[in-house]
Amino acid sequence: TNLHGNIQALFIGASDTTRTSLSWLLLAVAAHQGAQRKVQEEADREGGAGLTWAGKGRFPVAMATIMEGQRWRTVSPFNAGRIAMEDMKLGGYDIRKGTIIVANFWSSHNDTNYWKDPEEFRPERFLSEDRTQVNLKPESYAPFSYGKRNCPGETVAMMEILFYFVSIMKKFSVLPPEGRKLNLKGTLGLTYQPVPQELRFIPRT
Repeated sequence: TNLHGNIQALFIGASDTTRTSLSWLLLAVAAHQGAQRKVQEEADREGGAGLTWAGKGRFPVAMATIMEGQRWRTVSPFNAGRIAMEDMKLGGYDIRKGTIIVANFWSSHNDTNYWKDPEEFRPERFLSEDRTQVNLKPESYAPFSYGKRNCPGETVAMMEILFYFVSIMKKFSVLPPEGRKLNLKGTLGLTYQPVPQELRFIPRT
C-alpha cells in the first residue's frame, strides 16, 4: 500500500542520512583537531548527562560543528523533485506550470556569495562573535530542504546527531589512523557517502 511504502521510505531515508551525517562529522573533527577540542571543552564544561533537545542552547559549539558538517559535506545534494504549480520566472528563466524542479543544495552550500572559502571546515560560520549563540537558520543553508515539504524528520535527525556527537566527544578523542591521511572525498549514490576507512577512538581521561 501507499502507507506501507511511505513508512518504509521514511525509515530507510532517516537512518541512512543520519548515519552518513554522523560519519562525515566524525571524519571532519578527526581532520580538524582544533574544532574537536572546542567541542570537547564545551562538553566537559556543560556535561553530557541529561542532555535534552530543549537544552541544546547549552551546546552552541557542538550545534555549529554539526551544521558546518552538513554544509561542508552535503549528504543529500539534490532534493526530491517538485512540480511548478503555475507559470513563473526565476533567475531570468521562464518556468512553465507542471515543470519538474530539482533544487541543488550542494550549490547553495558552496556558493561564495554566502560562504567564504566554502571548501574549508569552519564551524564558527554559524556562531556569534562571543561563541554563545548559534544561527539555526542562515541563508543558503538547507540540508533538510525548504518550504512546506522539507524533511519531516529534521528535528529528530538533529536531536539524534547532537546526542551521539556530544556523547562521543565527551568520552573519546577521534583521530586518523597512525601514519595515514584521511580521505575526505565521497561517492554519490542516493546520498553523498564518505569512503569507508578507519578512525581511532582514544578514551579520554
